[in-house]
Amino acid sequence: MAPIKNPIKRLPVKGSNSFATVRVVPMTRRLLNIWHDQIQPLIDENYSTYPCDPDKRIRADVGWNWKRFSYYALAHDAAFITQENRSTIKLCVVAVPEDPNHTEKDYFPIGMLILVPKFECNAPAKADRAFTWYLSNAPREAYDTYLKDARGKGVRIEGVAKMLLDCVVQAAIDIKADGTMLLRAATEGGMHLKRFYGECRLRSLKYSNGPVSFVRRKNPEEYFLLHRTNAKIMAKCGDPLRV
Repeated sequence: MAPIKNPIKRLPVKGSNSFATVRVVPMTRRLLNIWHDQIQPLIDENYSTYPCDPDKRIRADVGWNWKRFSYYALAHDAAFITQENRSTIKLCVVAVPEDPNHTEKDYFPIGMLILVPKFECNAPAKADRAFTWYLSNAPREAYDTYLKDARGKGVRIEGVAKMLLDCVVQAAIDIKADGTMLLRAATEGGMHLKRFYGECRLRSLKYSNGPVSFVRRKNPEEYFLLHRTNAKIMAKCGDPLRV
């Protein structure tokens, strides 16, 4: 069963006029292991968190352990087992091979996401919103290493991070919500991460907002909210890529 009902299905390839076929699938053990063993080491080797090594680019997900995150998600799900739509959705965006005889075993993960479709929070008013818990897109080194064309050149697929945000909006729409979304911009991502979320029409909460939730009580200014109107705009922008 697909994690969301109406995902984006293709993304542009950098430096060309072509599109790559992508798919949103459940986060299986196989995909989790590929990320842990092949993608995460490239992130850890080539990037640094903020404040960073001057010789490396900044990413918030340096040192992340998606196997551990999956256990966090299971613990969360156990706590909310009786409450509809408050359990996590764990999904991957995968690159789909052009070979018509491909199988699911040929899928390669280029994006990872754990979200909660219905999360009670104070942002700034108390309400249920979709929550982006963990999100990561593959670095360019992953394409250059594992996704090469016939000439041996890396096929860099663009727009994966925005597609992952779109998945959160779509997960909210799937449960008849309005697409409003909350996430935390980790300080380890520096200003680049905050600018990216701003470009995606998310707006940061103010310090005066107070605790975001019962357990998320500190630094409300690190959280970003995608309002209903901007959620509709995000979904509409992705519509041409859903076919």
